[in-house]
Amino acid sequence: MPRGHSGTGTCWRAWSGCAWRCRGSRSGYHGMPAFGIVGRPAFANLHTHPDDGRPTLWFKAAPGVQGELVDQEPERFFVPPYVGPRGWVGLRLDVDLDWDEVADVAEQSWRLTAPKRLVREFDGE
Repeated sequence: MPRGHSGTGTCWRAWSGCAWRCRGSRSGYHGMPAFGIVGRPAFANLHTHPDDGRPTLWFKAAPGVQGELVDQEPERFFVPPYVGPRGWVGLRLDVDLDWDEVADVAEQSWRLTAPKRLVREFDGE
């Protein structure tokens, strides 16, 4: 779990929900838990916010999504350091969350990274 967190509660819920929903693998990324696909880069990472230590989920987003989310809901979404310039979005996990929405965000991020064959399999095709 992210540094400074016990491994229970919000971060654990994000971790377990993303891994189950997206059939992703769990690994470490710069010392932080990450969700990935074997042989592909991570599509989501758990972190602590670099400014205030709050638990966050950083995820890969489609072009244009980052600006839209950050502009519409800056209390929930932010541009994370390092990967933000490549379109990734940060989601604060210590705010009122709709866990179905968190799972959908993880799934959309996974779809951007997963091979087309795996997406078709996930969709039941």
